[in-house]
Amino acid sequence: MPLLAFSLVSGSGAEVVFGPLGTIVRGETAETKDLGDEEEPPGTNAFKRIMKSRETLEGIASWYGPGFNGRPMANGEIYNQNEVLVAHRTLPLGTVVRVTHAETGESIIAEVKDRGPYILNDEGKYTREIDLSYAAARALDAVGAGLIPVTIEKI
Repeated sequence: MPLLAFSLVSGSGAEVVFGPLGTIVRGETAETKDLGDEEEPPGTNAFKRIMKSRETLEGIASWYGPGFNGRPMANGEIYNQNEVLVAHRTLPLGTVVRVTHAETGESIIAEVKDRGPYILNDEGKYTREIDLSYAAARALDAVGAGLIPVTIEKI
């Protein structure tokens, strides 16, 4: 039987769950392991383990799901609401980010695969920083709330 997911507990006490739908971090921020020149295991190329630069954004996250499921994303792949992924207006496609729920500390690690959100207020300014897939929103307990405050770290 194939391994579908596994979890590790870091020295800081953070649980890191690795699975086919992405990586979810519970608790304190997990440490990043530098793999150096080692080749990454198959299927993990989207999750760069080597910390190159830090960029932190703060704002509101929303989520998108059923209405977009099965439709093409900006990167050319088909959107699967059950995959942990995010959409951002300006971060390069393929960028890997850690999105942390500012109120609970729960976080996910996901790849930017789509563009959005494009919701404007009355002054013509964007009101949301990032869109979460349904799976990402579920992991961050954002489905019911719809909008949550987040910190976004480029990793």
